[in-house]
Amino acid sequence: IEPPHILAYLLAKTGRLAESKEWTEEVLAEKPWHIGALSIMRIVCLRLNDEEAAMRWAVKALPGLSPQTRLWRTKWVRENVDLAKEKLAELKEDLRDKIVARMKTA
Repeated sequence: IEPPHILAYLLAKTGRLAESKEWTEEVLAEKPWHIGALSIMRIVCLRLNDEEAAMRWAVKALPGLSPQTRLWRTKWVRENVDLAKEKLAELKEDLRDKIVARMKTA
């Protein structure tokens, strides 16, 4: 996931916002909790003058430090750990299916 994330960052830095957004969406499809990708998406949306989308992405990112941070961070961590567990379960199931399919053809 890191090479696509780095590419998305570089594309954003060079003003190729639509391409950056596409690559960032790919990263977030695999890792919806990816802090760097969430930040890039927020910035890209702002630069594309889509403030509503930028706010949606900002809400998904790790909240800033404030008096309410502990509550927000706890909620954020729980939500994203659950997402990570779901994705891991999907990947394990896909891998198991591929192994079984290969064993049947061998």
